[in-house]
Amino acid sequence: SGYDVIKQLKSQAKTKHISVIFITALTTEVEEERGFALGAVDYITKPFRPNIVTARVKIHMELVNQRKRLEELTNLDSLTGIYNRRKFDEMLLQEWHRCMRSNKQITLAMVDIDSFKHYNDNYGHGAGDITLQIVAKTLSDTVKRSADFCARYGGEEFAMILPEITNEGSEIILEACRNTIEGLAIPHAYSQTSDVISISIGAVCVIPVNGLSCETFLKQADEQLY
Repeated sequence: SGYDVIKQLKSQAKTKHISVIFITALTTEVEEERGFALGAVDYITKPFRPNIVTARVKIHMELVNQRKRLEELTNLDSLTGIYNRRKFDEMLLQEWHRCMRSNKQITLAMVDIDSFKHYNDNYGHGAGDITLQIVAKTLSDTVKRSADFCARYGGEEFAMILPEITNEGSEIILEACRNTIEGLAIPHAYSQTSDVISISIGAVCVIPVNGLSCETFLKQADEQLY
């Protein structure tokens, strides 16, 4: 029955967000209430007019797209336009468990812009914001594999998740990030490490196992950064 179908859809992670409209000859309030209780978004009784069904489908598709856009905005950093800490926490947990199931290695890298406080103090926060935007886009563009993930962790710090990758593969990607940022040649006369904007990266590569937590993983990567 339609009730059985919607139960199956709502029980699966991949299909639970699909909008379901009932078109049915069952017209009692009890049946309608049951459909909505199971997660239906609309209820159309027979006989129906196809143009009305089409119009309602369009309305619900617009609502779905609006919800997706809203969810996307809540996951983006407002300054840089890349993913934020909230989305990072979600993705780290997701990829951690995925690599645990597949027994594959995962790399977590923490990135910090060197002497950024001195940059803000001397060039101004407006220039600092522009530099953060440039660095964020460059890091995001350099991490090219579809499964890789880059986010602004906070302040001038960024985080990257590289699932199912070797130590050597991680090193190639992260070194490319470091070189590309320096290659931008953004002047930083007040840096303690370089005369241009540069970054430091700390990374940890592990195969997730029971007994090792995401929190420990993150802490180790942060220690590597410093």
